Amino acid sequence: MIEAIVYARLTANTSLATALSGRIYPAIPEENIPALPHLVYNCSLSQSIQTLEGMAGLEQYSVDVTVYHRDWQLALSLAAQVKESMNGWRSSGKVGPVLSSTLQSSALVAESGAATQTYQLWINEYLTPEYVLDFSIPDNSQYLLLI
Repeated sequence: MIEAIVYARLTANTSLATALSGRIYPAIPEENIPALPHLVYNCSLSQSIQTLEGMAGLEQYSVDVTVYHRDWQLALSLAAQVKESMNGWRSSGKVGPVLSSTLQSSALVAESGAATQTYQLWINEYLTPEYVLDFSIPDNSQYLLLI
């Protein structure tokens, strides 16, 4: 789920997706290294929040995003576009799984043209599309809360 959400966010930045020629990938094995430039992201669960009543549905993920380019200055430019997309990101409206996204660290390896950023994302798993109720269906109308 989190990988699809991050992919959708990164590809929604059309200037970034165009500059990378659409080469945005989840973690890939070393033997399948794609052409440059490209972006690789890796998501890992850091913690799930549990209350006395069970799982709260809140999960914290660590997301590493690395941009590879032959020219390290262009790698930094692409990394700035990633930051524009990811840092401070929240889902719009009342329905959406991303509660917050914060840049935790950033590094550049000039020799390899790799710029890596690590983000902390808080996700509410109950606000993902599979949990959204359709109130037009009579059976779900009982869950409608009027404020």
